[in-house]
Amino acid sequence: MRGVRHALVLLALATTAVAAPEIDDAAPRAGEWGYRPLPDRASATDPPAFVWRPQRGAGSYALQVARDTAFEDLVYERDGLPLHAHAPSRPLGPGSYVWRYRFVAADGGCSGPGPWRR
Repeated sequence: MRGVRHALVLLALATTAVAAPEIDDAAPRAGEWGYRPLPDRASATDPPAFVWRPQRGAGSYALQVARDTAFEDLVYERDGLPLHAHAPSRPLGPGSYVWRYRFVAADGGCSGPGPWRR
């Protein structure tokens, strides 16, 4: 009987665990601004403004900008962003960069990073 109770407790815990929120990376709908900077285009400003789709239930966002797709050579990182857009406060300098974002849900769950963009 003890084993059955233990199994029921484990089952209850497993079914009530909250899954990490996932990023909605759908293409922008008609009339939406979409992602900026535009892919594979040189930005006319340094630093560029980064814009992504708002995420349902997001309480804040984090942005990473790097020189490599593994994000080992980070040049800019910021979390606690209240909006789904951000312009770094300093120039990034010449070069080619990739960027990605994640969000923290209002309930505290944290998404994984979205796909990188160039």
